[in-house]
Amino acid sequence: MFTFPKNCYVDVRIEKIFKTVIKINMDQLDECKETEYIAAFIRLFDGTMWYYSSTTDVNAIQGEIDSLYKVCTPNPSCLEHPIVKKFEIHDKSVRSFPLKNSVKNISLQKKKNLLQAYSSIIKNTDTVKNWSSFYVDTSRRKKSSFPVKEVMSCMILKALE
Repeated sequence: MFTFPKNCYVDVRIEKIFKTVIKINMDQLDECKETEYIAAFIRLFDGTMWYYSSTTDVNAIQGEIDSLYKVCTPNPSCLEHPIVKKFEIHDKSVRSFPLKNSVKNISLQKKKNLLQAYSSIIKNTDTVKNWSSFYVDTSRRKKSSFPVKEVMSCMILKALE
């Protein structure tokens, strides 16, 4: 749980990102990798200006919030700002989609085979002298802390657990 400073609006978006990149250049495999990481996007509004930060270290989120707060101008009435008043208040609502069809569940070999099948068409074309083919996919699983305006606290949705 995070400690949110008073007299400003703060929210945190956390994403678990999975990505595949495969590159074939002139029938040679140049790149074939899968990466997975967690990233956080933090924003703070003091009623006048937005401040942003991001990190891939979830243990650094509180420090990022604190750093943004140090450069803002706290404003006791910022929650009455028309922009902030239009934000939805979320509590305990989680939207979940089945992961069985996620690109994360398709093997790297199967993705590579798919790209190589298309590459074989290109390499057998006399008019194409220099070519590259790419396969890229990305899966993002999100969870967020949505501020509750009345008490300026948050809850972390358990969507990633």
